Amino acid sequence: MSRIVVLAGIFGAFILFGIFGAAASFGDLRTGLQSVSWPSTEGRIIRSVRRRGNTRLKSVEYEYRVDGVTYAGSRVAFMRIPYSEPPYKTYRTGQAVTVRYDPDDHALAVLEPGAPTLAVISEFFVPSLLIGIGASGLFFGSRR
Repeated sequence: MSRIVVLAGIFGAFILFGIFGAAASFGDLRTGLQSVSWPSTEGRIIRSVRRRGNTRLKSVEYEYRVDGVTYAGSRVAFMRIPYSEPPYKTYRTGQAVTVRYDPDDHALAVLEPGAPTLAVISEFFVPSLLIGIGASGLFFGSRR
C-alpha cells in the first residue's frame, strides 16, 4: 500500500472523528440554547451526591410538577465547562430549585439552561482541531 493511501486514510479518519464530535455537540448546543426560553416550575432536589473529599457536584436528582404530573430529572446543564463548577455552587438534598422543562416533552428538563460561551468553545475545539489536522494532512500530503 502506498504512503499516500495510508496518509489519506489516517487524515480522513481525523476529519470523520471531528465531524462526528461536532455533530454530537451540536445537539446539546441547540437544546441548551432553546432551554433558555422554556417555561419554568418549582422543583426540589431529592438526591445529591458528591465525591469524597471534594465539594464539586457529582450527580443530582430532582423532582418537579407540570400540569399535576410529577417528573424526575437529573440534568444540571446541557453544556458545561469542564472542571469549572465552583465548590459553593452545590445542590443540597431538599433544596428548592427552578426547573426549566421542554414545553413539548415535560420529561426533558434542566436546572441551568443555556450554553455558556466557554463550554461551546471547549465542546467544538477538539472536533475543529481534528478536522483541521485531517484537512491539512490531506492538502499537504497530496502536494508531495
